[in-house]
Amino acid sequence: MKVLIAYDGSAYADLAIEDLAWAGLPKNCQALVLSVVEAHAAHEWMAETKTALQAAESACNRVQSLFPGWDVWLETPSGHAAAMILERAATWPAGLIVVGTHGRRGLARLVLGSVSGKIVHEASCSVRTSRGGIGRKDSPIHLLIGNDGSPEGEAAVDEVCGRSWPAGAEARVLSVVQTLAPVDAESYALATHSLLASDTFLKSDAEERRRCERVVEASALKLRNAGLQVSIAVEDGDPKRALLHQAQTWNADTIFVGARGLGLVDRFVLGSVSGAMVSHAPCTVEVVRHHIQGDRL
Repeated sequence: MKVLIAYDGSAYADLAIEDLAWAGLPKNCQALVLSVVEAHAAHEWMAETKTALQAAESACNRVQSLFPGWDVWLETPSGHAAAMILERAATWPAGLIVVGTHGRRGLARLVLGSVSGKIVHEASCSVRTSRGGIGRKDSPIHLLIGNDGSPEGEAAVDEVCGRSWPAGAEARVLSVVQTLAPVDAESYALATHSLLASDTFLKSDAEERRRCERVVEASALKLRNAGLQVSIAVEDGDPKRALLHQAQTWNADTIFVGARGLGLVDRFVLGSVSGAMVSHAPCTVEVVRHHIQGDRL
């Protein structure tokens, strides 16, 4: 697997590297530490290049100490941070981009509040936006997976299944039913004299709930076969709020979601869901793109 680590020397970038120790990644990855130089004058470029190189070398050493079996090297290209990260990830090509949630302003910066969002939405591969803190507790790792039954949702499950997790790691699969029936279906039917319409809504909601239940049950079987302890949840409401609530109340360490979902009313419009997770989740978020899954060594 090829892992591109966007690094700017900030505390958030350091946390992103530390977080990789609990990402379940293979022991034989190739890792590229990319420290982008953004300069607008010749004297600035020289100073920033030197700083970027020093930061990248330090990051490489830390990655190598965490993963002795990885092949690690560095690059310090010049340009706009997001554009350079996306371009290098595509040309290498990377299977996973790792970024922090924020960067530092000044020399060799990645302003990752905005950069990470652009990368999540435009990358051709999976993206892990790290907040750090994972594994620094006595309880098992908690992996929350959003799956709507789409190819991307299934890819998120498959990605977790394909990783190597410590004993006792727990996974929870969540699927969300966005109900079609009004909150008060009976009142709606009386007000509109349309009992037939109300019955249609209720039947559609029931069918959707059964579909979501089949999705999480099938996912749970895969995850158990991969050696994880698994729980499932099917909730009504908005996918973004449901995932965030589960992440907070269950103390999730990482949320895995697909980059896209079924779309329209059919659950997890993950263009917006993934963005909301990156912006508001209390933990690390990994946005999985299913066509990259073959990028494994």
